Amino acid sequence: MKSYTISLLLSLLFVAINLPAQDFKVIEETKDYILKVADSGYYYAHGLPPKDDFVLDTTKIHKVNGVLKLPLDNGKEVVFRDTVDSLNYNYAEYKFKGISKKLAFYLITQHSTYLGTDLIVHVNTGKIDTMVSSQSKLIYSPSFIYYCNYLLSWQNPPGGIIIIKNIKTPKKEISISLPGYYFDEIKWNDDKSFVCLGIYWDYKPPIKYYLIQIKQ
Repeated sequence: MKSYTISLLLSLLFVAINLPAQDFKVIEETKDYILKVADSGYYYAHGLPPKDDFVLDTTKIHKVNGVLKLPLDNGKEVVFRDTVDSLNYNYAEYKFKGISKKLAFYLITQHSTYLGTDLIVHVNTGKIDTMVSSQSKLIYSPSFIYYCNYLLSWQNPPGGIIIIKNIKTPKKEISISLPGYYFDEIKWNDDKSFVCLGIYWDYKPPIKYYLIQIKQ
């Protein structure tokens, strides 16, 4: 009887740990994505560690006299110039952080008077995407199909926005937001889903856990 009870408990524990993701409550569903509320157990048991595919090669790309030039595949270039406005106490300084050949992205850090920002420059077109801060990470899916970007919304209440883009077709994007909550610590499960944290803007309520599944 005792061994049967232990086996039953182990079976129930196994079922609880391996509950399918679709059992989570759906908060929002659109033609592009499904947003579900998860739990801490699922969040910490899932998700791949973020990768860093960017290579820093200052022999080919470096700043000269405050000017940083990035050559593009179309023969043109994107130019960033450090600026100082001593009259208004404003400045902007740019630093090359690396290039990813798989993503075809340059990564640039912009330090300015009020904040630090990471800029993604598309090597083929020169298009620039802005990340939420220089402390954030560019989070891309395991097979380099999608990448995520954090943005901030200053509405009332303030909150965060996740922008999901297809690397091959960056003009198409998915925008997900929850009023009052900032998204953080994204971890991809696979090329079609990831988990992340939701932190309330004043940090008072408990942290929430989300599962996002992409339909595209």
